[in-house]
Amino acid sequence: MTERAVSTRQSLAARYTALARAVDAMSPARLAFALYALSLLVLLAFGFLDHFRSEFAMFEADEAEYLGLSSDIMNGIWQISPRRTLGFPLLLASTRSVLDHLIFLQVVVTAIFAFSAPAIFFLARRLTSANAPATLAALFFICWPPAIFYGTSLYSETAALPVFLLSLALLPVGSRIATRPGLAVGGTLLAGMVLGIAAHVRPMYLLYVPILLIVLAIEEKRLREAAIRFAIALA
Repeated sequence: MTERAVSTRQSLAARYTALARAVDAMSPARLAFALYALSLLVLLAFGFLDHFRSEFAMFEADEAEYLGLSSDIMNGIWQISPRRTLGFPLLLASTRSVLDHLIFLQVVVTAIFAFSAPAIFFLARRLTSANAPATLAALFFICWPPAIFYGTSLYSETAALPVFLLSLALLPVGSRIATRPGLAVGGTLLAGMVLGIAAHVRPMYLLYVPILLIVLAIEEKRLREAAIRFAIALA
């Protein structure tokens, strides 16, 4: 490696270190708000330029089914398909009861999905206690093409994913990471409740339940404490 290459590499490393320190000095709340605003801007730009649809016939089959279920709810019919849960159709029906317009509906759902970015920020910060890597993780998510596509759709992922990520961010860290070890009953119970809400929006997140036990077993020094916290989350 030439001296010039070494110098360039050291210069870039120094700039990254200075930037990371500046980001770490910022308020987490302000960073989370900025990440939400950036995510919403990217999603709305893609939505209005390409993905938002103005006619019912333009939606995919699953999206059309959710729209149909929301129409049934608005008409007083609560017979939900066994393939679906009530959470997402109820959200669509509630939004449409304010203004029954397809573009407005998609904008509202997109604004909900944009909360995934600050949720990822707080999730990464939960493990690192630093703003810089958490911000980087959120920025990668904001620019991830599948996230942009689903974030501007009427698939249930648009509402379920930010709720699921919030449950992970709310889960108190285990004794291997925490500065004040303890069972953190309240935080664990809250994280479990939010995970339950995510499952009502999209049942797929029930698959995370056994993974939650693995996460707790890794983060806790004692398996007994992990089992107790797992039971609290299930409650």
